[in-house]
Amino acid sequence: MGAAEAGNGGARLRGAALRLSALGREAGLGLLDLLYPPVCLVCLEPCDSPLCATCRAAFADIAAPMCARCGMPMAGDGEGHLAALCPACRASPPFLFTAARAAGHFSGTLRAALLRLKYDGLHTLGAPLGEYMACVLSGSGFAAVRPDLVVPVPLHPSRMRERGFNQSELLARPLARALEVPISERAVRRVRRTRPQFSLHVDERAANVRGAFAVCDPTEVARRRVLVVDDILTTCATVNEVARALSNAGARSVCVAAAARGG
Repeated sequence: MGAAEAGNGGARLRGAALRLSALGREAGLGLLDLLYPPVCLVCLEPCDSPLCATCRAAFADIAAPMCARCGMPMAGDGEGHLAALCPACRASPPFLFTAARAAGHFSGTLRAALLRLKYDGLHTLGAPLGEYMACVLSGSGFAAVRPDLVVPVPLHPSRMRERGFNQSELLARPLARALEVPISERAVRRVRRTRPQFSLHVDERAANVRGAFAVCDPTEVARRRVLVVDDILTTCATVNEVARALSNAGARSVCVAAAARGG
């Protein structure tokens, strides 16, 4: 067995141990520390943190200029980067959110970290990735208008049972702490199970999630500035539907934050 394969096996086993009951977790991780010393869950190099400084430093942050509405990076010299709209936002009906921003490009070590979080069950990556979002987005001025409430994009209950955690919620918690605003994991629910967006053509994604979300208690969001948190933005179809539900329930405004931007 090669070192990389062994490291991958160790990372998967550590992820499984983190999902053990509270009673067995300490013993399980102690045994794993003997068999598989702690490693960065991205590069698998020895590290006491789920994300090492080298992998974190390799994240490609999104900087100005960018679309004022959807946050898509744009060509230019950085002047007037908050005023211009990208071609897609100029050509399409406006989104139902005020603005969307992603911390980094969905590439390299950030892509690897998000995929390990989302599909390998290594949910201890959620905290450092959420802290990365908070650092980049607060430095960009995006958080200048502080929201009243942070809402992670919800999973359908059946998918939540399968996965055991909501990656958007894990990302949202450190961001909410940094902004010093409350978080509500139950403000919005997914009322029907949808096909994974990545499996669909771009033109099919909006229809796939149309009407998929509902606000549980309109009084929780009415007249409040809501920040919706997702892991990856591509077409923004999912977060736009969450914004639709929030706006229909009386939210004062809706903005969107994500860890990465693809597409």
